[in-house]
Amino acid sequence: MSEAGERPRQEEDTLPTGRVSMVLVALVVLSLGCIVYASLLLGSSKRAIRAEDAGRIPARAPAEAGPIPPDRHLLSAPRRFVDEWLPPQRERLEGWGWVDRERGIVHIPIDKAMEIVAREEGR
Repeated sequence: MSEAGERPRQEEDTLPTGRVSMVLVALVVLSLGCIVYASLLLGSSKRAIRAEDAGRIPARAPAEAGPIPPDRHLLSAPRRFVDEWLPPQRERLEGWGWVDRERGIVHIPIDKAMEIVAREEGR
């Protein structure tokens, strides 16, 4: 309390609206700039991809086109993916083997690994 039992005055609750509005305007301008920049990058990437693909599309019939490029085999040859790629991956997930024999690193079946992790987390 101050002199003569008088209460101190409370400051007014005010917000520095000038600063707040400047920050908001700056954020909006920055966001719009990022959006424009990203759309320009995306547009140039799409043009580059189209130009690159134009050189890769064979003029022959699909049966004569030859092997499927590795980056497209998942979309254009799902059977090949299942027959060639999946079995070795499944074998690796379900089997035991060496990753690095010199350093003593092995891989174990995924089911066993999940059991070990669950057991350790339960402690």
